Amino acid sequence: LAGLRYSPGHPLSGNFDTDSGYLTIAVETGWIGLILMLSLFGYVGIKGINEYNRVEDPVYKTMILAYIVPYFALSIAEFAQDAMFQRTLGVVIFATYALIQRVQFFERNKT
Repeated sequence: LAGLRYSPGHPLSGNFDTDSGYLTIAVETGWIGLILMLSLFGYVGIKGINEYNRVEDPVYKTMILAYIVPYFALSIAEFAQDAMFQRTLGVVIFATYALIQRVQFFERNKT
């Protein structure tokens, strides 16, 4: 119903509510945007699991788990509601992206 309020007359502003975050992404960006977002979610999840299995330091393993578990929970919750890109959760999401990319650097330069 937000589509009727914010974009009256647009072909996608039908009389339905896009509760699912994935449906919202598909309606706003099309199938290409949805495929790109799902690819990003999958890449971060797979990379997080691989980094968890690769790292030997228990502190880094705990750090990876502390960020990747809520990330998986939010990606599952995205089916039912628009959960992934809320303002307060953005910190967790973007910190997960950064941590997964930089954990190799942290482990290599450990003093």
